[in-house]
Amino acid sequence: MAKSQELVQLGKAAARKLVFDFLVKKAIARAVLAVPFLGLPFIGPFFAWVFTKGAELLYTELELGFDLYIIDARVQHNREAYDQAVKDLGTVLKNGASDEEKQLAKEEFKARLGSLIRFPRAS
Repeated sequence: MAKSQELVQLGKAAARKLVFDFLVKKAIARAVLAVPFLGLPFIGPFFAWVFTKGAELLYTELELGFDLYIIDARVQHNREAYDQAVKDLGTVLKNGASDEEKQLAKEEFKARLGSLIRFPRAS
């Protein structure tokens, strides 16, 4: 199972690299069409190198920002579910509910707390 996950990750990385390279080459070609000076023999390779490095830096920052946004959204969702479970548990305990209702509220609270502090494996 782990081996297939590694293969999937390798495939995704390869696809990302192919798309990135394709887009960078298209952008460089358009820039050279717009400013023919950038296609001169000594300037062209240097421009392509600088543009590619800049695009890689931008891509890395965007990827990190997106990953952090996804993490933040997941934590926020889990936090809201946890807060609701705390409120529900408090209501059940204050209202003198049956033992079964108290147990269900406690189990829900534990599950929400567990999902809030659990660190799932990256997939």
